[in-house]
Amino acid sequence: MIETGAGADVDRYIDDVMSGRVIVGDLERLMVERQLRDLESGPERGLIWAPDLGLLVIDFCELLQHSKGKWAGKRLKLEPWQKFLVTTLYGWILAEDGTRRFRRAYWEVARKNGKSTLAAALALFALVADGEGGPEVYCGATKKEQAKIIFEESRRMALKSRVLQDAVTVHNHSIFVAGTAGRFVPLSADDKHASGHNTHFCIMDELHEHRTDELWNVMGTSMGSREQPMMLSTTTAGEDAKSLCGQERDFAERVLRGTVEADEFFPAVYAIDAEEEWQDEACWRKANPNLGVSVFIRELRGLAKEAADNLVKLRSFLRYKMNVWISSAARWFRPEVWDACGEPFPEDLDLRDRPCYGGLDLASVEDVAAWVLIFPPHGDDEMYRVLCRFFVPEASVSRRSQQVSVPYDVWVRQGCLTATPGAVIDYKFIYAAIAADMALYDIVDAAFDRYGAARVYTEMEEYGLEMVQHGQGYVSMSGPAKELQRLVLSGLVSYGEQPVMRWMGHNVVVTEDPAGNIKPDKSKSKEKIDGIVALIMALDRSMRHSAKRHTSVYEERGISML
Repeated sequence: MIETGAGADVDRYIDDVMSGRVIVGDLERLMVERQLRDLESGPERGLIWAPDLGLLVIDFCELLQHSKGKWAGKRLKLEPWQKFLVTTLYGWILAEDGTRRFRRAYWEVARKNGKSTLAAALALFALVADGEGGPEVYCGATKKEQAKIIFEESRRMALKSRVLQDAVTVHNHSIFVAGTAGRFVPLSADDKHASGHNTHFCIMDELHEHRTDELWNVMGTSMGSREQPMMLSTTTAGEDAKSLCGQERDFAERVLRGTVEADEFFPAVYAIDAEEEWQDEACWRKANPNLGVSVFIRELRGLAKEAADNLVKLRSFLRYKMNVWISSAARWFRPEVWDACGEPFPEDLDLRDRPCYGGLDLASVEDVAAWVLIFPPHGDDEMYRVLCRFFVPEASVSRRSQQVSVPYDVWVRQGCLTATPGAVIDYKFIYAAIAADMALYDIVDAAFDRYGAARVYTEMEEYGLEMVQHGQGYVSMSGPAKELQRLVLSGLVSYGEQPVMRWMGHNVVVTEDPAGNIKPDKSKSKEKIDGIVALIMALDRSMRHSAKRHTSVYEERGISML
């Protein structure tokens, strides 16, 4: 083993993991056990342990400086777990020719644990200090912007490094080494010049975002003429187990568990071992080896508290902070929380004097269509009240009731669902229902799905109701969807005793884009959710009119500007 400096840190890390002094996940422990087995049996397989090679890389990395955040201008200081990764990755060589053992690595860890910073430093080592003639270094990602994240970190490190200033020429989109003709550039899957390389070192950043293996294959096949090339994949847990990243993660786990032998492959995975462990603070270090350094317990506590009653936030917390692979879709509301919003309206409730807003979803002419009105709080009533009208073709009633055990027939008899004659929805019934509501309630305006209701839009304009187009993408749906989420969790929305809406609330699944925007996803929801979509659109109209009414802080405080 190694005795001093960084080597002592590595030995201490190994001892802490194996003795249980540090709480680690199962896969992290298996990674350390693999290293210990290799130290015993490696020579039999033609492997030589040369730790000084790994320590040299650590020394190089710690000559570089952080470029942003609270550490900006300070030298990198690798943590013991990072030093273990580096010494293991670079410290093994092949007895037959002295070249590096590991040619491929997969490092998966929760966000904000320094993987990009370390990868950026390793890219610079490959460019200027790896003893390679004309090294070509790339950071590959799905989009140029993502590929530039690690490259920009390397670029800033190079600009601030006195050691590298004379060795490299730094441009906005590339780093060159005149003495060796080496270069480092970011590369994306949509780059027209992604082929024709002679790659020495490649970082595949955020591998979970790669939807195809095209760039992976291009870079992998470009390494054939190098003596000791390396492809390093860095990522956080993904969503699709069948994706490129999912397959690499599965292979990593099989290698760590010993069911597959792969001497050229070095996997490192930091994650909680069971989903329920997210509630145990003692387990958080399993996915966050940099806890207390770049990840802080206060932040995790706050996120965990938000996730406790919110399935969308829980999914995000599990994936990005606990490094758990989960489906991209998550059921929106806990059944008991949504059901609590279905209490009967007070007997003396009168909605006729309250402004309201409509949402119309006609996504399917062969099944359910939804017309929903939302009444914001008024007077002494602090609740958002929701009235729902649902329509279905008569031909679908018996078929759906028998085939999927959804009681359309019962709901029709109860008057909660209107059956229209024929095999498709008769829009005249919807027009008549909206007209009746216009005569009874103060409907300010209504939103509709611009892709499915142009005909209704024209018809209702003639009735005198202003219809507003509403997109179904993340940008259009996220704001009102998050507001509905807040209202439901706060118990401030009520849809009365409406069994169809209750059923749809149990069905709805939401998905989230990388920016944190959410939307209900009909393709992933287990059944119909048209009423929820219509409700979100109606709430959007209410929010927009509320914003217009409160444009002046002076008006809000009752201060006259006259």
